[in-house]
Amino acid sequence: MMKITLLKKSVKYVLFSFLFLFVSCKVGPKSNKNSGVPSGTSSKYVTSFYLEGGQSQYYVKPLKYDAANSKTILMDFVFKTKSDSIDTGLIYLSLFQDDKLTFNDLKEVKIGTVSLKTKNQIYTEYKKGKYEVRLSLPISAEEFRKIQPDSQIELLLFDEINIFLPNQKTKKVLDYVFKKVVLK
Repeated sequence: MMKITLLKKSVKYVLFSFLFLFVSCKVGPKSNKNSGVPSGTSSKYVTSFYLEGGQSQYYVKPLKYDAANSKTILMDFVFKTKSDSIDTGLIYLSLFQDDKLTFNDLKEVKIGTVSLKTKNQIYTEYKKGKYEVRLSLPISAEEFRKIQPDSQIELLLFDEINIFLPNQKTKKVLDYVFKKVVLK
């Protein structure tokens, strides 16, 4: 009987010790230790991931740009850094239109002074009474550094120039990204 009581106390002690260690230890990924896992520099608008080979990848959540004719586009982007300098980038645009768009309807994309010639259509989808065209635009490190928080987006669409301006929230987020992440 004494052995059973002693055994129960030992089991309780081991379980309590294990529970204490588990709760008191930080659970989750450590900063920049696991590939593809958030690296700890995430904010409300930016998430960073550690990649193999000393690279980090940053994802900036969608930012809103408006035109005078009530059209809207959303821009989000990813970029990779190596040794704290920009390596490559990819900008994603979601354009919302009343008319169905084809890949050839969009002739040119310009962000500030940067003209992005290469574009890839990801999809076209009809939802909530509008057509959404999703594009990806590769961007070099040199081009990426030329973009400013107040840069407008110009689209040559159906042979007509459409100008989209960043709203205040977009300017604030881009200012943060460029000062704290890109140019750190």
